[in-house]
Amino acid sequence: QKPAGLAAEKRISSPSDSMIEIVRRSHEAPQAQLPHRLDKMTGGVLVVALTQQALSWHNKCIEQKVWGPKIYAARLAGARVAEGEHKAYLKRVGQRAVCVRSGGKPSFLDVLYQEPTPGREGLSTDVIISLRTGRYHQIRAMMADAGNPVLGDVLYGDKTRVTPL
Repeated sequence: QKPAGLAAEKRISSPSDSMIEIVRRSHEAPQAQLPHRLDKMTGGVLVVALTQQALSWHNKCIEQKVWGPKIYAARLAGARVAEGEHKAYLKRVGQRAVCVRSGGKPSFLDVLYQEPTPGREGLSTDVIISLRTGRYHQIRAMMADAGNPVLGDVLYGDKTRVTPL
């Protein structure tokens, strides 16, 4: 399981360790690769392919939509979050994803459940999200665009608001 705060893969611009590097060392598997990613600030289950054959198999499963559903729990700013389908067109611009009217990739997610964050009623909401497409920073970008940024997300969050995790 990947903890929040640890990058899934090492970036050239970052000298810090990554989950894949830890797995490669601990399993003596220098060829290990990731068939999918989780954002650095996202904790959760991360599948690691220890061989090229395993990577090919997982990639084929992802392509054929055998994997799923992709379910996430998130803490968002705001007293309420719209339940149901959210759709947007996302375009990657540098290190961010932005919602655009045209020129982006169709992106879909469903907010399955919401409830006020205990002790933070009126300030934040805990949600369960089913991700139907896996775009770069999809939940972060779409929820921020809807007015409910992920708490503690300095890239997409409202910088005027105190947003502890």
